Amino acid sequence: MKIALVHDYLTQRGGAERVFELLCKRYPEADIFTSLYDPQKTIDLGDRIVNTTFLQKIPGAAKYFRSMAPLYFPAFRALDLQDYDLIISSSTSFAKAVRKNPNTRNLCCPKVNILMRSSGNRW
Repeated sequence: MKIALVHDYLTQRGGAERVFELLCKRYPEADIFTSLYDPQKTIDLGDRIVNTTFLQKIPGAAKYFRSMAPLYFPAFRALDLQDYDLIISSSTSFAKAVRKNPNTRNLCCPKVNILMRSSGNRW
């Protein structure tokens, strides 16, 4: 099964990022997608490849990620995840805008939190 994990942005280490970190540990074979990624300021993803959007190329975007709000929807819409069987979006916002196949199973928050709790993970 081809799995994608999607998060709005990985530019800080807050509660949402810690939930996403658990998802990454639970699904080590899954591909990771986010709009912006600052490995110095967010969760440790080890040697995992993090796929980002065009926002990553804007100088200072990771530092001023809140200012990028008008661009998040088109950034995620540009991500084509139609080849995935399962997309797990740890998001309350824009990450759910990725392009997906109508037959793709898509789990979004808060369902992700329920899934994590039912799998025996503790936070």
